[in-house]
Amino acid sequence: MNDEAGYPAREGPFELQLPDWFPKTRDTLRREYAEIWAWLQSNLSPTEADPFFGLGYLTSQQLAGATSNRECDRLVAQAAACLGITLPIQVFQTEGTTSELIRIYRAPDHVQLIFQAGLLSRFNEQERLAIIANELAKISLSTWDGGDLVTVEQFLRQFNLQKSCPPVFVETLRLFHLYSKVFCDRGAWKVCGDLGAVNASILLTETGDFPIRGEAASTRRGQNLTPQDNEVSLSQASTDAVARMYAAKSWRKQPAALDGDIVTRIQGPFSWKCLDVHRQSLARQMTRDLIATLLAPEWMRTAPAFAYAKLFFIDFEYREPDQKSLTDLLGKSAKDVQEFICFTMLDFVTAERSLLEPALAYTLQLAEQWKLKPLFIEIANRELRLRKSQIKEIANNAEQLMGGAAESHSKSVHRQDDGKPE
Repeated sequence: MNDEAGYPAREGPFELQLPDWFPKTRDTLRREYAEIWAWLQSNLSPTEADPFFGLGYLTSQQLAGATSNRECDRLVAQAAACLGITLPIQVFQTEGTTSELIRIYRAPDHVQLIFQAGLLSRFNEQERLAIIANELAKISLSTWDGGDLVTVEQFLRQFNLQKSCPPVFVETLRLFHLYSKVFCDRGAWKVCGDLGAVNASILLTETGDFPIRGEAASTRRGQNLTPQDNEVSLSQASTDAVARMYAAKSWRKQPAALDGDIVTRIQGPFSWKCLDVHRQSLARQMTRDLIATLLAPEWMRTAPAFAYAKLFFIDFEYREPDQKSLTDLLGKSAKDVQEFICFTMLDFVTAERSLLEPALAYTLQLAEQWKLKPLFIEIANRELRLRKSQIKEIANNAEQLMGGAAESHSKSVHRQDDGKPE
């Protein structure tokens, strides 16, 4: 089971600074939904319109009355060079009003960028650079690893179109779009290095509105994420915008870092309430590793215990658990997951009543190792109707109790072996 490292600090080309969430999610979908993945990849047209990545072409109606603008051409060329984008880019300016101030369209061999004249008139140069870079960064996303993220987005969007879409796919699509925006914000930061400008582009992409200006914007830009000290007001910001601003603020402090705090802000602790497809896969593996850990002592591998394990996984067979990954994931878990762990441990304690005390002694040691002992004792006290003094006595005599169970098991195995015919 892989742990959730997320956003490791990286140097190198911009396209390599991709959140770990993307390859992990791609690999999970490709492994667990192989047939659907293969069908999508074989049927996906490179010029098919895509609402997020902007695949396709500008129509003649969209281009009606469009003109060129040298200033914007210069800014686009500057941003593209900084992001390492080599595809030819056609830039168009329109005086019309649409729901989007700027929009990118990517054909297989070139890029088209159309923007409203307000992009130049309502924003300063750093903000224009940030907004343009934010849009151009989608090219790096859409071309990553042969265009796999386009397949991921379309896969998730198709599931979300179903009337009864499983919540795990709703959450995964939400995170896909949010992590994509954070990656594009990273592009804006790389190009302009100005927190106030990046925040202006964030609010524009989240709300479609021009940012509210602070009275001292020109001299106090980018100091803190507050309406008083930043150029744009958080009163306009959605939850996603605040998470994106938090990431941008982190980069200002440590420009090369894509740290785990950003992942925590976006996804929160590991919880049953907000599983995406990757975390769902981790949850399954965590449960297998938990059960294997509970059955690690041979004397715990009784027939009732195996029968209970098969209620979780019909194909369950004992194998060595990945203790490190299990411990790491439990360290990032929310209360609901911690309670699940404790109740599951208790179920295996009571699977074989004759082993209740040594099994409880063993699970008390596990609970202490996983920093769950107070919660586990509380649940065991309530469910088993044991006094705290009884649990304390069992914990104090743990080695003796477990040693006795191991010895009894060994003798039982020897007796069975002696009874076998030559």
